[in-house]
Amino acid sequence: NSKPIEHIAALNLIDASAKSLDIDISGLYVNKLLFAEDDLWIGGFYRASASDVPVGLRSTSSSRETQIIQFDAIATKTYADPSYTLLASSNTVHANIYSSSDSDVLEVNGDQAVIRNAGVAIITAFQEGDADFQSASTSQEVAVSMLNIEVTAIDANKTYGNNDPILSYEFSIGGLVGDDQLTGAIIREDGEQVGVYEIQQNTLSSTDNYELAFVPGAFTIQERELFVNVDDQERIYGVENPELTYSLGGFAFNDDENSLTTLPEATTEADASSDAGEYPIQAIGGEADNYSFVSNDGTLTILKADQQITFDDLPSGLTESDDDFTLSASASSGLEVSFTSSDESIILIEGSLATILNGGEVELTASQPGNQNFNEAVSITQVLSIEEVLGLLEDQNSRVEVYPNPAIDYFQLGETEDLDGALINLIDAKGKLQASYKLESGKKYPIKSLTPGIYLVIVQSDESNLLVGRLVVSN
Repeated sequence: NSKPIEHIAALNLIDASAKSLDIDISGLYVNKLLFAEDDLWIGGFYRASASDVPVGLRSTSSSRETQIIQFDAIATKTYADPSYTLLASSNTVHANIYSSSDSDVLEVNGDQAVIRNAGVAIITAFQEGDADFQSASTSQEVAVSMLNIEVTAIDANKTYGNNDPILSYEFSIGGLVGDDQLTGAIIREDGEQVGVYEIQQNTLSSTDNYELAFVPGAFTIQERELFVNVDDQERIYGVENPELTYSLGGFAFNDDENSLTTLPEATTEADASSDAGEYPIQAIGGEADNYSFVSNDGTLTILKADQQITFDDLPSGLTESDDDFTLSASASSGLEVSFTSSDESIILIEGSLATILNGGEVELTASQPGNQNFNEAVSITQVLSIEEVLGLLEDQNSRVEVYPNPAIDYFQLGETEDLDGALINLIDAKGKLQASYKLESGKKYPIKSLTPGIYLVIVQSDESNLLVGRLVVSN
């Protein structure tokens, strides 16, 4: 319904929703379609009377100057970049009004552009006209690229037979923005045997704002410890070792001894000749695809062996004038047997040599105390009777004490009942006189010149008092 205008006029049509509009008005030549926020601006030229401008159109003088907006191209942005300032300039002082074709990609607040998502949006800079300048606008396309991120699976491991740990990952390049999250989960290659398996991306993914790269990890299944529990053993010294045994513990799944390539062996360094004591029994060897072997050592205890003594019969019919004789005994262990006398005034023992000192009854004992490998033997005792040579003496008063006995350098006599001046004769085993002394109370009688052996000591006074004793002369 518009009427022709006689001069050239600029017409603006405001529409809050139209994206495009075809206008059929006589005399109008449409040359530009502009968008700015909620307004649709249409510029054209008419020949009509200014007083006849229809409602909704504003006529301005064709003599207004053109506004020139300088809006440089905007470099590609990346999701996660910070907000930035829109910098359009013009040849006027009018403020720029900015708008975005897609606020889900770029949201405009005043002159600030806020990146919301990856994509493409058109930013328009618009300036209103006034009495001196025509309105103007210009646009720039802005691309927001996806953010490159890289996720690396963290290496993990477990022991054969155990449950898998939770797999995890870390950002090796970049990271998520704000509350963004990855979805899905990583996974490892199937398999339960000892070895290395790849940790894979599986369903792990990001939103369209990210370009996600994934670096696989390694999942290692390690050998399981299989415990070889070695049994304790015991034996006697000198015999062979018993069979060395053990039990296995720590199998996984339904594995058993049949799952092993080679069974371990129990062994010890001890043999039949080893001394009594304790020796470790260890498990060695063993092979398996999924197991390593750990020996819980046992102990072989070698006990001392018992031993017995054989004591040969003693000679019979001995008198106090008889020569030395040798004792004979042996132990089943092969160890040396020792001898003791219950009365060394009757029988004196040095090693296995028995020396008769006086007549009487005495116990001779053979013993073996044992050692590291043998227990002490049960001692054996025999009783020996020595007949007195002078069986003519009826009481102990006829005996004289001789000391020291055995003697080396000298001998003395005990109580002699005031027999000073009496004669002391030393008679050897063959009955020959070897030395004579005059009895003096407390005197030491030298014997260094005598041959070692047994001598009969006879003390005789003028009154025919007779005292008898025995002296052993040694080196």
